[in-house]
Amino acid sequence: MSRLAFVALVLLIASPVVQAQETSRQVIKTGQTGQTGQEEKSSGPIVIVSDTLHADGAGGTATFIGSVVATGDDMNMKADRMKVFYAEGGGEMERIEADGSVKLIREGRIVTSERAIYNATDRVVVFTGNARAVEDGNVLVGTKITYMIDEDRYFVEGSKIFIEKTTGRPGGR
Repeated sequence: MSRLAFVALVLLIASPVVQAQETSRQVIKTGQTGQTGQEEKSSGPIVIVSDTLHADGAGGTATFIGSVVATGDDMNMKADRMKVFYAEGGGEMERIEADGSVKLIREGRIVTSERAIYNATDRVVVFTGNARAVEDGNVLVGTKITYMIDEDRYFVEGSKIFIEKTTGRPGGR
């Protein structure tokens, strides 16, 4: 076994994140579970691809830098930088902090901001810094947008809404 292959094998075993090289990009897969009322809901694995990955097994974090794309079962998030935090002991993913040109895409809805924090347990994303949500031509802006994914609802601070379509229901549906 070559020395490089041995080092890669040791890093793979010692790290709480699963890594694979894809051209000059890194891939990580992790599963997490969310709560919706009394029932348990699994949102499946999240695959994160970036130009650079800095994994800190002792600190329980993985930092993805450059053209970061996180893809899950029901949504995609893009940013310049994402830091993933794991439960103590290298367990399940707890949260993702995304910075720089953040963009979340889910079911025809696009939310953008400068910063976002995704709580994996509650499946809630908090967007700050020029937060803006667009759906069916309707635009919602605010100083802070909290998006509760499983409940399909927003809580917006400092809100302003531009309605293009009126169908009798918020969100244009």
